[in-house]
Amino acid sequence: MAKIVRTLLDTNVPTLNYVFRAFAIGFFPAMVIAIVLFISLSSVINFPQVSEQDEVVTYIYALFVAPWLETLMMWPILSLLRWINKNIFWVAIASAIIWGAIHAMGNIAQGLTVIWVFFVFSMSFLAWREKSLGRAILVTSLIHFCHNTVTMSLAALLGG
Repeated sequence: MAKIVRTLLDTNVPTLNYVFRAFAIGFFPAMVIAIVLFISLSSVINFPQVSEQDEVVTYIYALFVAPWLETLMMWPILSLLRWINKNIFWVAIASAIIWGAIHAMGNIAQGLTVIWVFFVFSMSFLAWREKSLGRAILVTSLIHFCHNTVTMSLAALLGG
């Protein structure tokens, strides 16, 4: 875990390298969590079925609205958490739990799945915030965009 945290705090790399590294750190564990939850909870939770029209709207929202909007929403949450606690690691954990709870309102499995990803997003935002707010928003939004693009594409390919 320490190596992951060090990697996420290292902003002395080209921006796109950082984006793809952080994407990989967030995406692969989240997929393992999602698969485990789907297998273990599929008999207990009814996963929502959506129409093709709703799928298109959801896809557009997930790719082009959510990464930017949620990153902008993270900013005051992280600022408040940093005011309460200066430790970036604990702030990122608290932020991830908050975002997991928000996403769980729609689907408990999604809420549990996104906790890890939002830990990565939060660490990234906090690390890049040291350089500039604009860079923090851009980098975090791009990581989130990559995550949603691959996740939504896989879901479409797998028929879910």
